[in-house]
Amino acid sequence: FTSTVGASGVIPAQSTATVPDGTPGLPTEIVVQARDATGNPVSAGGETVAVTVSGANNPGALIVTDQANGTYTASYTPTLAGTDDVAITLNGTPIGGSPFTSTVSVGTVSPAQSTATVPDGIAGALTSIVVQARDATGNPVSVGGETVAVTVTLTVPGG
Repeated sequence: FTSTVGASGVIPAQSTATVPDGTPGLPTEIVVQARDATGNPVSAGGETVAVTVSGANNPGALIVTDQANGTYTASYTPTLAGTDDVAITLNGTPIGGSPFTSTVSVGTVSPAQSTATVPDGIAGALTSIVVQARDATGNPVSVGGETVAVTVTLTVPGG
């Protein structure tokens, strides 16, 4: 006798998701794995999966792609650093662990987005220049370590 044991019906509470932390300006891909009552991965698609993102970034409902193998993918590109909440439902019921948290950390420094505050100076007095490093989407970078070079040139009024 041969007996083939396959996954039983999909159970949202047993289903899982991979929700990575994000970086502003880069896609964050979410993968949902449908599972049966004993936690076995389901190998067929056809379920209704909804993914909604709120928090620091609020794109709302995402487009979910059925991979036809029991997994579903969705993606969004955060623009702001902070914490996003990712709610996932399978056939209208939250999956195990939902909502998930995605911490969006500031990206690498972008000189083009960084800013400087340069006040007018007074001859013989100290002038403080403040440089704010920012990432590609304008988020302030809160850690140091970058090399900043400032060149001061003298402009004589009327000359």
